Amino acid sequence: MSMLVERKGLLGKVESFLTDWRAGRHEPAIATLMAAIDATAKKRYPGMRVGERFQKFLAEEVGRALGGKYITARNDLTYEKNGKERSVGDQFGAIYHLCRCYVLHEESYSDKIEFEITGDLSTVRICHENGKIILNDGFVNAMFHAVIYAEENKDIFTKEIRRRRLAPIGQGRPEKGAGGDHPSHEGP
Repeated sequence: MSMLVERKGLLGKVESFLTDWRAGRHEPAIATLMAAIDATAKKRYPGMRVGERFQKFLAEEVGRALGGKYITARNDLTYEKNGKERSVGDQFGAIYHLCRCYVLHEESYSDKIEFEITGDLSTVRICHENGKIILNDGFVNAMFHAVIYAEENKDIFTKEIRRRRLAPIGQGRPEKGAGGDHPSHEGP
């Protein structure tokens, strides 16, 4: 008789993300990824407000996951809060307000955010088109790497776990270098 062991905490969130993503259940995968990003950002910036720390963490780590070649840009997207239209700011603000907050409070991400699943993790795309923020799976992968390779999570995700867990959804391997454990901009 076998027993199913459920992993809790950040490792459980990452495993759930991978399981759902591989099975084509992208919406629950994204919801779990938002929780993993939030949990990691809270470790890094415990005294900061949720939105601030979430966006700051993503801006720092996604840029690092992409080899430091990421530029944020403001857009004109808005969201409603307490009956008022508010600007999302840059791409990370859009992810926070239209994805993370919607998932938490509305049970799904906003219809102003769209995920483009191409299967090509080597191309990262996040853009503003037709009143929506469009993120491809390469960008989702960069957000995933932000959690896996964050300094705060080094004791959770060892090099062996990182390689074993990332290989099925990526095309490359983490590059060796400072700490030997940050991915290149080519994908996982």
